[in-house]
Amino acid sequence: MKQRFVKSRPDPYAYCMSLEEALLNLCGQKSQWYGMAGSFQNPTSVRRSVRAACNQIRRRLREIVTVDDRLALLVQTDLEAIERAVGGLGKKSGAEIHTIAELINLTAHLLGYDWLEGQPNRQVMYFQTKEQQQKDDRERHPTSPEKFREEVLTPRQEFICNLHARGLRVAHIAEIMNQSETVVKDILVRSGKISRGTNTKNT
Repeated sequence: MKQRFVKSRPDPYAYCMSLEEALLNLCGQKSQWYGMAGSFQNPTSVRRSVRAACNQIRRRLREIVTVDDRLALLVQTDLEAIERAVGGLGKKSGAEIHTIAELINLTAHLLGYDWLEGQPNRQVMYFQTKEQQQKDDRERHPTSPEKFREEVLTPRQEFICNLHARGLRVAHIAEIMNQSETVVKDILVRSGKISRGTNTKNT
């Protein structure tokens, strides 16, 4: 009599750097989720992480959804559905796919889709402030100290020296450059334009 072997299903819980990165996007590198990729081999940790993400999304939505009460209600319903689905992880068969489905539902609603029609039902607009754009550029394209000096510091130094050569006072140059007087003086000293002991009030 031949022995029958039943192929077991693979364990869905494993070391997961992508889940850690998703949580760091929401909660930051100083949160409890930094370095926790290995903990997601345990379904309890996965449940905790998804609930933490839901709470962070709730907080953010309270800040930004101001004139669309229906969207706020939809998203709140989605988050509650995610939390119910994630409660079954490691306990109920099919809980993983239900969680994925609710996450896709949340994403669809946040992008403006609704009514099962495959068409947006509301307009969504994202924008960045100037400071956010600059931070984005720094994080996406970090420069070496040498390149930073070449691209930023050297042109700034030349511009400050030119303004000084035209007779502008340190305080005025600092105002134009949106820099402190100490920074402007330091650049002029290192460029040989003034001495370290110079009283900037007299320049």
